[in-house]
Amino acid sequence: MSKHTPGPWTINPKAVFENNGFKINAFPVSGSGQAIAAVWAGSFGKGAFGLDNQEANARLIAAAPDLLAVARMFAQYLADNGGDEEYRNADGTGWLTIARAAIAKAEGTS
Repeated sequence: MSKHTPGPWTINPKAVFENNGFKINAFPVSGSGQAIAAVWAGSFGKGAFGLDNQEANARLIAAAPDLLAVARMFAQYLADNGGDEEYRNADGTGWLTIARAAIAKAEGTS
């Protein structure tokens, strides 16, 4: 398993880059916040690169440690309760396979 900065991760609203972006800070158990990522709208600031979309991207990044933890719990539940044989999408793709692929992507092992 690859390591990442422990959560929680939060968006720092006071660290907007020239009103064009957001910093994502990590506040691990030690309590010392440190910027770990930044999302900005760039010079265009419209459409997919607009401030609203970039704020949504920053929120998604900030939620990553929590989402990974839930994916691990979900994968364990599925593994303990019939796995891909019991839980499948309409196209036949097993939920456990999907969950494990997402975890591998997050851990850099895919």
